Amino acid sequence: MNRDKKSFLLYFDMLEFVELLSIEQRGHLLTAILNYVNGKAYGLDDGMTKMAFIQIKNQIDRDCEKWSDRIEKRSKSGKVGNLKKYHPEIHKRYESNEITLAEAENLAYHRNSSQSEKNVATVAVNDNVNVNDNVNVNDNVTEIDGRKSDNDILKPIQEQIEKYLSDDRLVDAFVSNKENKIPDKKKLESRLYEFKTHLTETGKHSKSFDDFASHFRSWHKVKLNNNSKNNNTQLSKPPERY
Repeated sequence: MNRDKKSFLLYFDMLEFVELLSIEQRGHLLTAILNYVNGKAYGLDDGMTKMAFIQIKNQIDRDCEKWSDRIEKRSKSGKVGNLKKYHPEIHKRYESNEITLAEAENLAYHRNSSQSEKNVATVAVNDNVNVNDNVNVNDNVTEIDGRKSDNDILKPIQEQIEKYLSDDRLVDAFVSNKENKIPDKKKLESRLYEFKTHLTETGKHSKSFDDFASHFRSWHKVKLNNNSKNNNTQLSKPPERY
């Protein structure tokens, strides 16, 4: 039983087979049920009691499955709603199936973190102005904003690859998406270096992180589609005659 669920239902029609049990057997049945929903051992030796227990256990399992599905749908709906409200551009990419929900959440998380750091930096600059009137406010804000808005700065592709691989949330989101057909971090790293070769051949040696991550996902999907088409073409060719 799901450990987050704190209750379960008993139904009126369960009385039909419970009535067939003795008072002692009913006590054993109730104990077994409570042990089961709390994840404890629930061994029963008596055949009649065991049959009654299986009937109730199966119903509890069905109810838990429905409950879990309902919670998952509500959670997904809430996440999508938050994206739509606070990150409409990311929500649009999710709705168009450009990125998964996990990838969309990861992008939103990084943007929120970046904005929080930027706000803290701005407060620090304002405090500094109060202490030292000779500070060049515009220069300091530009320098701090540039340093804190890291995802928007152009950096060498190698640095962006290292940053991508060091982000466990981003790696897990990509690897866990079965459509990407990348089973682990090692395969992802290899794919990222293939992408680097592609960028180098097209004359691109630096990108912002957001652009790099988005471009990599698009490029990867195109490569998968091309590989799939090539495989289908080979299968459709007639056998050579000798």
